[in-house]
Amino acid sequence: MKKIFLFFGFVALSAVIISSGCFNKNEAPAVPSAPNGPTSGAGGLSYDFNASTTDVEGDNIAYQFTWGTNDTSNWSSFIANGTQITMSHSWSANGTYSVTVRAKDAHDKMSDWSTAHQIMITNAPITPPMPGGPNSGFIDSVYTFTSVTTDPDNDSIAYRFDWGDGDTSSWSSYYASGATASMTHAYTTAGSYSLRVQAKDPGGITSTWSTALSITIAAFPDRITLTWGAEPHDLDAHFWTPMIQGQTWHIYLANPGHINNAPYCSLDVDCTNGYGPEQITISQVFPGSYKYGVYHYDGDSTITTSDAVVRVYHQSQLLQTFNVPTVTSQPNWWWHVFNLDGATGIITPVNTVGPNPPSYVEKMPAKK
Repeated sequence: MKKIFLFFGFVALSAVIISSGCFNKNEAPAVPSAPNGPTSGAGGLSYDFNASTTDVEGDNIAYQFTWGTNDTSNWSSFIANGTQITMSHSWSANGTYSVTVRAKDAHDKMSDWSTAHQIMITNAPITPPMPGGPNSGFIDSVYTFTSVTTDPDNDSIAYRFDWGDGDTSSWSSYYASGATASMTHAYTTAGSYSLRVQAKDPGGITSTWSTALSITIAAFPDRITLTWGAEPHDLDAHFWTPMIQGQTWHIYLANPGHINNAPYCSLDVDCTNGYGPEQITISQVFPGSYKYGVYHYDGDSTITTSDAVVRVYHQSQLLQTFNVPTVTSQPNWWWHVFNLDGATGIITPVNTVGPNPPSYVEKMPAKK
């Protein structure tokens, strides 16, 4: 009877222990979902893949990836239950690879492998050379830039340009490998910019950025105003152009010019009663040297006592201001104010006074 009692007592105690969970079976972490990461890439570049899962007992979790090349990562360190892990890998050969991941808890209980995430490795397009295009220009003018490169797999190629002003173009349509692509851009602020180009293949594999093309953008003058004091009462604005449609042009009171055809600049009015303003408006500039001067046509005193001021504008933006030099001069002298480079928009101050005009002058007409 004593043995029977002890046996049943042991059975009862075992039942209590089991029911209390002392011998509950440890569960493996849940099978992770397929890793998150890129679906395409280029050989030799490293790509990140993310995964996470949970453990029913709340254990910390370690992860291991397989890269589809008989290459399996080491186990990661243990991280908190449900926390995302990131691992990186690169491939040297082209092909499509299946990336999977599994998890284990602190008791070395492992999940099954996840479903696969596939990545296709191909050759990236060759990095394009420096873009083709001008090295100088004017704000709000549209310029064309070109690029060409090849793809080792002979894939078609799309291009995008980083204009260097905080703006990057959208990707172009696809061009045949080795065909030249072009895009246009206009800069809205004067300054120096470095623009570059990048290529990609239909798999989304991108080249590195090209070396940069430097371009200097100037705010070309579109308005030049002359003002002065009461005496001398008649000062005249003069503007000389470079070669435009086969000839040079002298814009002044006898030849006020035109805005909509050559020489694409004009004098608005000839003011003969002091103060001004006399204004020259420019609608288009051409390569070569422009010259601006002021002539003392009539009135008491001299040009250097006239308080004359020349202001150069681009739209509402004041670009430069010139004050007549206060040096000794004679009646009917000239003030050579500045030269303008029509190719770059650079204004070069001259600011000298003398008896000779800045450029050729026809016989001055008599005024009424």
